[in-house]
Amino acid sequence: MLATTVISIAYTILQIAFSLSYVSTGNRVISGDGSFKFDFYGDKVISYVLATGGAAAFGVTKDMKVVFAGSGNKLFDRGYGCASLVLFWFACTAALSIYLSYALPKGFQ
Repeated sequence: MLATTVISIAYTILQIAFSLSYVSTGNRVISGDGSFKFDFYGDKVISYVLATGGAAAFGVTKDMKVVFAGSGNKLFDRGYGCASLVLFWFACTAALSIYLSYALPKGFQ
């Protein structure tokens, strides 16, 4: 889950940098349809990474709670909370990806 979060944050920072560059200069960093393709495929990959990381975190937390029964239940509840946030982040990224698919140029389809 930690690796998933780090990869997702790095992608988000890259997207913010591209957006700030576009706002300040008026030119896209990646010319032509490449910018749309990068956004489209990047969102798809990151959403799958988030779904995998969140699901794995739920499974590991459940297994570890059974192994360490009776000790530190508060810790495992926090683990479930973190996994829930990652899955919520996945839902937001998937929704953004669907929204972006409507903005693709006709030539890309």
